[in-house]
Amino acid sequence: LFAPAELEAVYINHPDPWPKERHHKHRLLQPAFAETLTRYLKPGGEVWIKSDFSPYGALTREVFSGDNWEELAYTADLHGEGQQLLNEAPSGARFWCADSETNYERKSRRKGETIMLAGYRLASHDEIIHRPEHALGADSIHKQKEEAQRREHRELASVHQHRKSPSLIVELRAAVMDNQENA
Repeated sequence: LFAPAELEAVYINHPDPWPKERHHKHRLLQPAFAETLTRYLKPGGEVWIKSDFSPYGALTREVFSGDNWEELAYTADLHGEGQQLLNEAPSGARFWCADSETNYERKSRRKGETIMLAGYRLASHDEIIHRPEHALGADSIHKQKEEAQRREHRELASVHQHRKSPSLIVELRAAVMDNQENA
């Protein structure tokens, strides 16, 4: 469906929270998904996430805390104290999803729920390598590549479980898996 480094931005509005502990494995926001995004986003590509499920704030920050990601914006209350983020967004920023209220979001706000917004930018390979804490030798780079391959294998196994979900992003993951199988 998408070639590597083809996407400029991904917007995730109100992903299913799967609040029960035993269902957490079905959540979209997981490290394996963030790793998938690193392959399909262009360097400098962005991910924007909105949710009314308050635990997703901490989870989002954890999932996108890796070396590949730079946090662009975060607020636990977009329409309260976070409104300033919208007012200060630079012209032309891929920030429009924060200013586009969905029907589901309107219903949540009527119930008094706050809306979390988080935005992340994918760092380029050069940005990661040139960070002082990442002055790596060849052996470390080889180990990182092996770990990335293991993560990809685990992710492909977990994607199969999500095929019946109506989420567009999960469909993207299924298409990615199909493309990799055909390659």
